[in-house]
Amino acid sequence: MAQSSPILDVDLPAFESGDAATRAAVVDGTMRSLATGFVYVRHDLSEDLLDDAYGRLAAFFSLPQDRKDRYAVPGSNGQTGYTGLLVETAAISDVPDWKEMLNWSAPVPDGHPLRKRFPHRYGDPTLPDDPTPTGKPSAALQTVTGVVERSPEDRCVTLAATGRTWVLTGTVAGLEAGDRVTVRGRPDPDATTTCQRGPVLVVAEVERG
Repeated sequence: MAQSSPILDVDLPAFESGDAATRAAVVDGTMRSLATGFVYVRHDLSEDLLDDAYGRLAAFFSLPQDRKDRYAVPGSNGQTGYTGLLVETAAISDVPDWKEMLNWSAPVPDGHPLRKRFPHRYGDPTLPDDPTPTGKPSAALQTVTGVVERSPEDRCVTLAATGRTWVLTGTVAGLEAGDRVTVRGRPDPDATTTCQRGPVLVVAEVERG
């Protein structure tokens, strides 16, 4: 029986900071590993940022189906926005995947060669705190000042403000208990979260002090 290709480690920091030979080696390893459909990635993202991302994704996927469907982008072939259950089928299977996804990437400028060659792969990113593809606007930005509280048990980040406690999601990496901050963000009354301590504020900006 033929041995399957191994899943390889891809060193993104080496690609970003290495010389031409190093970058070529990373690309070669990526292409060989993609024969399996997967790669392992070495990166320099902080644990706080990853925890924040996983928390936001968990909140998104727990939303009612009709809310998630607002972020499906017709014609994107799953390259951006939301993809529901039993929509995609793996290349090595004839059974649809029992999984849902939220895909995004950094925007590619208009006129970029990749955008011209693969327009269905390099559209504008669609995220839950953006206006939806159907045109429904997000809530207005609010500015709130208070003191950060963190719960290590459930990883909740909250802001004790005058007369109200907010559950913070979004740009909350690096906030520590006791920090006095001013945040700008959008309330999300429909968000589902395990932090049952107040309304959710999806933070876009943080000012300390």
